[in-house]
Amino acid sequence: MQKFKSIFFPILILNFLASCDSSNTELAEPDVPKKEQIEAELPDQQFEISIFEETYPFPEAERIEIISYPIRMIWDTTNVDGDTQVNEGIIKNGKIRLPKSRIIDHVKLSETQSKELFEVLYNTDCTESLEMSCWDPRHSFVFFDHHNKAFAAIEICFDCLGSMESEGIAPIHWCFEKESAVTKYLKEVGITYFGGAPEEDDY
Repeated sequence: MQKFKSIFFPILILNFLASCDSSNTELAEPDVPKKEQIEAELPDQQFEISIFEETYPFPEAERIEIISYPIRMIWDTTNVDGDTQVNEGIIKNGKIRLPKSRIIDHVKLSETQSKELFEVLYNTDCTESLEMSCWDPRHSFVFFDHHNKAFAAIEICFDCLGSMESEGIAPIHWCFEKESAVTKYLKEVGITYFGGAPEEDDY
């Protein structure tokens, strides 16, 4: 009987220690969501980065030009059934259709500046997305192909925090952070006009 006890009790102790070790192992692995789970539960836009080479019309453009002008609602309109409407688009037959006398700034971007424009338009972080509340544009980005033909444009309105894109261009989501970034960029490349023309005084 004594011999049996000497064998039995060590076995019980070993089983108890093994059970504790197994229990500790389970407790040491907290149920923490993996990175993939976290990303799947958060809004997609937090993890989407637009790529220059894959975003029309940037890779297709031989060059990009920026123009500024007084609010088009003052001088570039059409009367439709008694309602005054801003004419759509600024490109016609492969050219900028706005009269040169109305254009205040006209800047041709370098390749580096074109990529910087893309980044501020599509990869600026936004804490919220704002809806356009009006339409009083003063600036346009015009895209030219290797035949010197204007084929696409993005027109923006800082007063209304919005933009109008040519067909095929991905919509730009606006926020206060993007407004600040785009304004800073325009000033850096030489755009000086952001309002204040005499004809806007009574608008």
